[in-house]
Amino acid sequence: MGYIDENLMPNEIVAARARVHWFIFAMPAFIVALAILLFVPMGPQALLFVLLSLPFALYAFFLYIATELAITNKRVIAKYGFILRKTFELNLSRVESLNIDQSIMGRLLDFGDVTVNGVGTGATPFRCIAAPLALRRALHEALDKKDGTN
Repeated sequence: MGYIDENLMPNEIVAARARVHWFIFAMPAFIVALAILLFVPMGPQALLFVLLSLPFALYAFFLYIATELAITNKRVIAKYGFILRKTFELNLSRVESLNIDQSIMGRLLDFGDVTVNGVGTGATPFRCIAAPLALRRALHEALDKKDGTN
């Protein structure tokens, strides 16, 4: 059970969940693949590339497992960070917008940076989120249901 499930209010229902996209593992995987290709001509020195990829891989892994984002019928909830945990909760009535920035690769693989803007809270960005358009659609549906326009 994750942070979001443990912190739901009574009668609060999760409408949508989002996770970090698998693409965050692309750079560490590329470096390891490069090390394997270089191992034949360079020998054991190519293993240095594997060691260099370890911090990137660990960062990606912890980002992947430690980031949760959800839209419920009452609020937007997020948690990120492994050792230093940061949480974000915003009532739906205080949401101004949810902005999405996608690169070409992000459009092809369906991921992007999501920024939640709230009244009086400023912008809170979340990087490399899977299916950001579905998340925005879920937010609009939750807002419509809350306002009674659906």
